[in-house]
Amino acid sequence: MGADAIAPVGSESPNVTRLYGFFLGGAHGFPADREAAATLEETWPQIRDTVRDNLLFLGEAVRFLAGEVGIRRFLDIGSSMPTMGNVHELAQQLAPDARVVYVDNDPVVLAQPPRLSPACSRWSGSVPGPYPRCTRLGRDIPPPRCQILVDDAIPNQPR
Repeated sequence: MGADAIAPVGSESPNVTRLYGFFLGGAHGFPADREAAATLEETWPQIRDTVRDNLLFLGEAVRFLAGEVGIRRFLDIGSSMPTMGNVHELAQQLAPDARVVYVDNDPVVLAQPPRLSPACSRWSGSVPGPYPRCTRLGRDIPPPRCQILVDDAIPNQPR
């Protein structure tokens, strides 16, 4: 799947969501993303390994929480675009009744049609800052639940 398969939201400047997918081996991205990726790799040669390790950790954490701890409701804040090893896929492998709510404020993510199971939903929101819907949503999902916050922002870059 090439860059033309992604809605060109903000294609003139790099986007953290597309960069994250790019470092996972995806073909998504525009020239601005590829230039930013090259610059990041020059200054942080381990970035691909770091991004993969981040995804592996997320997978291990979700499997542990869904399997051993018995968590059935997940709130994934900063979820990014669906790739491989999504929270709902991992949780539902061990607990088919697991439910996931994905929250993100990235226009690239929000421009994509959701490809989620019926046990999932997607909300627009942001952290930090005012996020009343996320806060209300967190209260609306009864315990036990797991809130997953992924801060994948590039330092000193506006979101």
